[in-house]
Amino acid sequence: MTNAGALWLSAARTRKDAGSWLRANAAMMDHARRHHLGDIQLQLMLDLAMALECAGRNHDIAPAYEAALAQAYKSAGKARVASIHRNFAAYLRDDKPEEAHRHLKLALDQARQSGDDYELGSCLTALGIFVQHAGDVAAAKPLLQEALQRMRTDHEFYLYARNHMQAINDGGKCGCGNMQATIAQTLTDMVQSKLPAGLLESIHLKDDGDLDIKLKREPTPDEMDLLNTVVRSAMAELRNASSKS
Repeated sequence: MTNAGALWLSAARTRKDAGSWLRANAAMMDHARRHHLGDIQLQLMLDLAMALECAGRNHDIAPAYEAALAQAYKSAGKARVASIHRNFAAYLRDDKPEEAHRHLKLALDQARQSGDDYELGSCLTALGIFVQHAGDVAAAKPLLQEALQRMRTDHEFYLYARNHMQAINDGGKCGCGNMQATIAQTLTDMVQSKLPAGLLESIHLKDDGDLDIKLKREPTPDEMDLLNTVVRSAMAELRNASSKS
């Protein structure tokens, strides 16, 4: 993919300018085919499905995902196949939940075979949340538990998995509305593990986005410096993870 073409494609995608996005995709696809750039071609096939969705060309979206899947099974690794099944499921979940469920199970199977823990965490989370929203909490729980065991806090889906796992632990069916508490508890755990024992009590996230940090005792100047450094690092890690999702 040429630098200019990549910039054109990225700009159109960011602006959600469907016409420009489709034209850029077609130009880059032609370039990838002429230069036998298989990996980039597959990336562009998935990108095409998203561009068609942006354009509202509903009859063309599923065939675009299916073409990307067929190509991935031929030429890509299992983690890549899993990610395309997962993206296809995200498109199908509202109108065709049974098909979405099938693709999520296929995605998880491919991810397990791939040995790629990052993609496996993504697939476990996606399937776990899907079945939880469908009311099958018993099936969701082990999926989300395993996802949290495999993912680091900088994974783009970590907070979603923890949020929904907490809802299950609290006796609810969905954690979508309690992300503020999930972020606060995750920050508390991340920061506490890097501070002297007995210093941090809790971290809460205020409605305005500021942090309310409660300490168990007065910190030394060195401990205060460490606390500030660790909090900044933890916040940056979570912001970086959120920017990927």
